[in-house]
Amino acid sequence: MYPIGSALALLIPASFHTMAMAFVAGDFTYIGAGDLLGEAHKKFNARVVISVILGGLITVALNFLG
Repeated sequence: MYPIGSALALLIPASFHTMAMAFVAGDFTYIGAGDLLGEAHKKFNARVVISVILGGLITVALNFLG
């Protein structure tokens, strides 16, 4: 599927690439958080919630610095 996806990417306008990459990054983040960290969904864990919030804040801070 990778060769097909890369061939189809040539048909997408360049102005749309940024939005597509943001969508794919968000999708992978959701998969990682939801499927690979299944224990986080079974019970409330304050450390997990705080870690996610801190990760988001660090990402925003790095965006402003860069």
